[in-house]
Amino acid sequence: GIQMVSMLIFVILEEWWLIVLVNLSPFMFTLPNKGLAFAQHFGLKGAGKWYFESCRTVILNPVIAFFYANMNYHVEHHFFPSVPYYRLHALHEKMRKRYRYPHIVHGIRQLVHQLYHDGLLQRKHDISA
Repeated sequence: GIQMVSMLIFVILEEWWLIVLVNLSPFMFTLPNKGLAFAQHFGLKGAGKWYFESCRTVILNPVIAFFYANMNYHVEHHFFPSVPYYRLHALHEKMRKRYRYPHIVHGIRQLVHQLYHDGLLQRKHDISA
């Protein structure tokens, strides 16, 4: 398909770096996105309308948040999906004044710690044996 055609064009132009960029960029950029999307729901109660219980907000560095389209404000996004990404931070500030967030983490390090606490990468042992 289109990847083969683009690779052929890059070979003809002797732009080898573009082959790597075009073919690897979907994997490089979707992995963090999918990881954060997974993390915002892992270990929490199932789907429901009280999104404070079914998802978490992750406070990220503003640069990372920008490239993630502020979807780190995940609770806010679920309550108000029509709010544009550039207004999610302001919405978060307003909601923090009114509501208690049971699942909010600050930064990737705290997120990883919380995911581990919630059972990610832990083996469940059967103690009934």
